[in-house]
Amino acid sequence: MTDQEKNEALAKWVGFEVCNEGYDCWIEPTERRHTGYVPDFLHSLDAQAKWLWPKLNGDGWFVNLMQSGDGSYWKSRLWTPYSGTSKITLENIAAKPVRDGATAAEACAEAILSLIGGNDETVV
Repeated sequence: MTDQEKNEALAKWVGFEVCNEGYDCWIEPTERRHTGYVPDFLHSLDAQAKWLWPKLNGDGWFVNLMQSGDGSYWKSRLWTPYSGTSKITLENIAAKPVRDGATAAEACAEAILSLIGGNDETVV
């Protein structure tokens, strides 16, 4: 899956809609129409905090971002204290190596994609 396809999957999951052929016009979940491209959910924690994290929280998921103790990778942990009616913790974790230029935003986006089924990478 390309970065563009991943970003589009996240945009559609959170409620963005295409308002014509191609991706040069989007309708936000708030029904505000704008031209240009959808926010860069893969590389921007600001875009994630504005759009993705509130949806995760609304669905009962919480986000933890952390860097490993030795600084070698970013790790994003999505967790929920509930699964149906029982109180158990479900986790979805994605780790991205810093040496490959990965950012915290990428780790978080990958964890969300694995949660919603829009990721073809292995989750660790």
